[in-house]
Amino acid sequence: MKLFVAALLFALVAACMADPMVLDQRIIDRINSDPKSTWTAGHNAIFAGKRMSQVKHMLGAFLVQPETDHSPKFDLSPKNLPDNFDSYKNWPQCAHPVRNQARCGSCWAFSASEAFTDRACIAQSNPSFPILSPQDMVSCDHSDYGCRGGYLTNAWRYLENTGIVTDKCFPYKSGGGFVPSCPNKCDNSADQWKKYKVQSGSTKHFGSVEAAQNDIMAHGPIQGGFQVFQDFFSYTSGVYQHKSGGLAGGHAILVTGWGVDSNSKLPYWIVKNSWGTGWGMSGYFWILRGQNECQLESQLYAGQA
Repeated sequence: MKLFVAALLFALVAACMADPMVLDQRIIDRINSDPKSTWTAGHNAIFAGKRMSQVKHMLGAFLVQPETDHSPKFDLSPKNLPDNFDSYKNWPQCAHPVRNQARCGSCWAFSASEAFTDRACIAQSNPSFPILSPQDMVSCDHSDYGCRGGYLTNAWRYLENTGIVTDKCFPYKSGGGFVPSCPNKCDNSADQWKKYKVQSGSTKHFGSVEAAQNDIMAHGPIQGGFQVFQDFFSYTSGVYQHKSGGLAGGHAILVTGWGVDSNSKLPYWIVKNSWGTGWGMSGYFWILRGQNECQLESQLYAGQA
């Protein structure tokens, strides 16, 4: 009996080690006690009591490898870039709320559709331009995998070739992990089933930090993908750099601008997440700029609205 109990306890300990809690107090304390740390960790309520296996669905970006990426590289390096630029301060009429993908790996669809929405609003100088539908991409982009994830390059190819309807026409329904079939009419029959497309052949893969900055200044937010490590879930403020914990997966987000931290003097990207406003800095975070932190700067894309 004692051997059985010991074996059972060993199995439970091994299972917990293989599937750790998302919010690890040891990691949080290690980051916050490090005098060289450039960010603050804490307990984001959305991850309370959850293990790593339970939050995989909140990621969902398959990072593109160089040998499979055939989108044109954009490497223009302009001079005289400002130290700080925020798309939503420059074009406040096109600033849209932080959204929540919930229990679905649809970050690839949220960040692409949000970049398209913002850039179309800016291009047309039209603050009433409708918010476009991530659900359209989750349900209808069959080159990607719905709530199981997607590729940034495929997402922009879909926006170019097929386009998406408005969020009002096809609102988000996959927060629980269920993906409805692709429709051919709006939820409300009185609404028009109209596809908005990105300009054909306009999708760019930014080959340098400066090229990405230049495009953001000219056209608005861009989509990015990066590697998420365990410590990222505990981010609450500051300039994020990976410090502790294993790799959880790939995640796609919206890069809206950049700046320089007044405390650490480090350059950073301003990034909008899709985990709701209860995470990070009201749904946003800063991440180190200029050193390809977590591979972000090798995974920056946008098309022309």
